[in-house]
Amino acid sequence: MELIFRFFEELTMLGPADNRITKEILQSLFLPDDPVILDIGSGKGRQTRILADAKPDSRIVPTDVYIPYLQAIRDIPGTSPVCGTMDNLPFKEDSIDLIWSEGAINIMGFSQGITAWKPLLKDGGYLAISEICWHKSNPPEDLRKFWEEDSPGTSSEEERIRDAEAAGYTVTSTIRLPMKAWKDYYLPVETRINEWRKSYPDAETASFLDTMEREIEIFRIYGSYYGYTFFILKKE
Repeated sequence: MELIFRFFEELTMLGPADNRITKEILQSLFLPDDPVILDIGSGKGRQTRILADAKPDSRIVPTDVYIPYLQAIRDIPGTSPVCGTMDNLPFKEDSIDLIWSEGAINIMGFSQGITAWKPLLKDGGYLAISEICWHKSNPPEDLRKFWEEDSPGTSSEEERIRDAEAAGYTVTSTIRLPMKAWKDYYLPVETRINEWRKSYPDAETASFLDTMEREIEIFRIYGSYYGYTFFILKKE
């Protein structure tokens, strides 16, 4: 795990993302003027900065397990970074107006995550999460096998909506990240892979880089079959 953290230390994006969509989703929510926002799996804070700019009077708590990532967030006004795992968050029930999590909930599992985090939200609070979903039915077997190894339990958007409703949320909207978000993410990753192959010729690193290249190749072949979908959930 340390290897992947170090790989991304000098990269801005830790996964596919779209700043415009992050802003649009935030602007669509009915939040108080001074909300408490919990950013789970914040990484280096790309989305944290957008949240802070849009809600300058908010209190934002970015959480991650990798301290160097949190150190990169310390300059953002109104933030109080917390190092910790997403399955053991040190917050009181009914204390959060918005939980934000981009591309991280698969670590815990979609249903497990939204169920565990729900008590932290105030009534009327929101959970905005992005998760990999099938965008076409019947994905090819080698594609399904790849993502089952990387993100077990990958499902369709319809199945995730049912999961959210079963957990007691109202699904207010969904939005897919465009293909461009993946391309913008993978371009610097490819550069980083080439740099690391020259600098770190050991077998462990080589195996890790092979896996990263395989992921990029899978996207080039099958990118229309899957992608990240944002789910905007409300606790009534």
